[in-house]
Amino acid sequence: MSVEALFEWLFREWKRLPPWLRNLTYLSVLVVALYLLLSPGYLDGSLRTIAPDGSESTFLERGQIELDTQGRRIIVGLDENGDWHVPLASRLPFKSQPIGVRFQGRLYPVQIPYLAIVCGERVVVTYTEVGRPPFAIQDIADRNCGLLGAVVGFTRGAKAAELTAAPTPLQSSVDDLLASLPGSRPLSDVEQHKLAGAIERELHVEVTRSAWQIASERNDFRSLILNSARPTLPRTFGVTIQNIMKAYLPERDLYVGPDIPASKLRSALGARSDETPPERSVIALLDGTVFGSASVHLLFTAQGVYFRTSALRSSGPREGFVDFQAFPRLKFDKVAWQEVGIGNGSFDTSGSSISSGKLIQILNDIKTAVLTQPNSSGGTS
Repeated sequence: MSVEALFEWLFREWKRLPPWLRNLTYLSVLVVALYLLLSPGYLDGSLRTIAPDGSESTFLERGQIELDTQGRRIIVGLDENGDWHVPLASRLPFKSQPIGVRFQGRLYPVQIPYLAIVCGERVVVTYTEVGRPPFAIQDIADRNCGLLGAVVGFTRGAKAAELTAAPTPLQSSVDDLLASLPGSRPLSDVEQHKLAGAIERELHVEVTRSAWQIASERNDFRSLILNSARPTLPRTFGVTIQNIMKAYLPERDLYVGPDIPASKLRSALGARSDETPPERSVIALLDGTVFGSASVHLLFTAQGVYFRTSALRSSGPREGFVDFQAFPRLKFDKVAWQEVGIGNGSFDTSGSSISSGKLIQILNDIKTAVLTQPNSSGGTS
């Protein structure tokens, strides 16, 4: 039977149906089409880090989820739990529904099954530094979607492909960069320029100018490479943080221990609902409020910085923690008016005496200190 004959037969049988059944079918198709067109949808999921021992934890980098449909690109930052909540314009089937993780300047796309979008499935993506492609679909959690949910479960293996365009494995990149060093001979300006490009390309780290100057003076580019991949901070790093912060005094809203007002510190700690550092571990406090309550603040410890920003922030979580070991892979820039990007969030400086430019300088000074710590380890394992 030809295609034309098949359509003629279907049309003839359709005309034989009772009018009420045809009208009901028309109405059902119209309702479904309107639902898919007008009902806003969301694509929910989370991004987790898998450690070498197999344990999972929250992905704390400044990651973003990007959705590209019908020529529109939506970029959504991860919250403090590594979760995303991406709005969809409609639930209509598009030619493709790619979603990806934008990380360290690169986009790793994945094809999400269309039925997962219709059913509102939750997608779990995991990250590993070495070995397989760093981002991969781990699971698509079934919800109460009846038969459609079963179909999604049946098709997930075929359509939920791994994220592609993986960078060179971290350990291999570090070994190659270390092998390119000319031993004890100082690097020429041309060699330094090539090494800077290689570190940015292979390790996705933009080394600060002051870090290059220090590495050049010490002729210690080995530590620079190792710290770019995975820094090792000494127990005395708190003293380094204290000295960096003291260099910016006097500053009205910046307080460095032991001269942090106890009442202001208690107010800042009391305003937090997420991770809270021990009071004695706080080395410096930056008050981001107009009236001095410190409910908006940065708390610097020897391990990292705790932030709590304004409720009127442009995006990202209101509070969180960024480990100093993640600083080499971060780029500190203004993300909105008087807002500076920090980790997976931002900090609003509009209520503080410190400008966004000065805060970026402070964060880059800490990044320089992390990059230039003596590092004698043999690799990243």
